[in-house]
Amino acid sequence: ANTLDDIPIRQITADDINGDLLNGIHQVWMACEQSSDDELIQLKARFNRYPVSVHLVPSMLVRTLLNGSSTMIGDQLVISMDSSPVYGRNAASKRAFDLTLGSAILLLVLPLFAVIAIAIKLDSKGPVFFRQWRYGQNGKRFRIWKFRTMTTMDSGEDAFQQATPNDARVTRVGKFLRESSLDELPQLFNVVTGDMSLVGPRPHPVVMDDEYRELMASFGSRGLAKPGMTGLAQIEGLRGQTQYEADMKKRVLKDIHYLTTWSIWTDIRIIARTPVALLSRKNAY
Repeated sequence: ANTLDDIPIRQITADDINGDLLNGIHQVWMACEQSSDDELIQLKARFNRYPVSVHLVPSMLVRTLLNGSSTMIGDQLVISMDSSPVYGRNAASKRAFDLTLGSAILLLVLPLFAVIAIAIKLDSKGPVFFRQWRYGQNGKRFRIWKFRTMTTMDSGEDAFQQATPNDARVTRVGKFLRESSLDELPQLFNVVTGDMSLVGPRPHPVVMDDEYRELMASFGSRGLAKPGMTGLAQIEGLRGQTQYEADMKKRVLKDIHYLTTWSIWTDIRIIARTPVALLSRKNAY
């Protein structure tokens, strides 16, 4: 017979199970991928006649289901295969946290907004703010707020081009704003209005999301929660230009880890670590 880590493996049916077969055996493992549901039920019922512990070796589908959350719809058990803890009461508590802290920060930095606005107008022609379409929670589109940092910026989706080191489009004031991430402060408006959260996966331009959605099977999972001003990927240095697909994969994996392990304390820890990450100015240009 075949073995796995010195454990003998036998392919049997329910009719094969008897006292002689199980003599001296105390534990049995049933492999999902080798049996149908009906066969597993029959095997389990037959094994239960004898004093043996029965274990299940799950298939890939079952492993996925075991990591999912369950709920009842009527009398039917439903397992969510792709979900985030940020729903229901958790979503309400996260929203209350965002609204309270986001509003307080916005009031504190409003004088700074005025200073930055004057600096932008004195430095170059154009509007103070830059707005662009992004994908939010569940694919809902919204317009993000940022301070303008480039000489000419088209808010159209097709005009998107990632910023690069020493980008000629970046103004003098814009360079400082981007390196310090102060250009992101207007996104507090998005937080207060409910399009964004203080913490979550960073929102990309729609054309960028559409591109990576076709390249990465798990990319859409980022949209299970609201995008954030900061996130787990950003405090761990995964920010700025994504020149290669591998760069985006690292960022997406961090985003998914955040979404599947979320708690309000996770948000607090990420917010607390954000100033340190910003001071490093890694990949900020």
